[in-house]
Amino acid sequence: MSCRLSAGTGSVPTVRSMAMNGHSGEEVMVAQTPRSYTYASHNSPLFYHATMAVEPTGTKTSRLSYTFVWDHESLSPDARANDAEFRDEFFTPALDKAK
Repeated sequence: MSCRLSAGTGSVPTVRSMAMNGHSGEEVMVAQTPRSYTYASHNSPLFYHATMAVEPTGTKTSRLSYTFVWDHESLSPDARANDAEFRDEFFTPALDKAK
């Protein structure tokens, strides 16, 4: 996976460009806290947003959480299945790497 900032400095409203497994896209940062950030679709046919957060679980431990929400109601049932499969292929390796 590759990721680079295509506009901004790393805070709202930074735009990042990502590419993985032959797919690419851009996202814009729409929210940020000291322990989280949220990006939303920029040029995607489907609206989505995702939040990555670090949650303290102890004095020396934390949990990484990733929440991804997208609206695929405009797609046919077959296209929805293909979209879900694509997102699994795209995001699972990145999340596994984050672990």
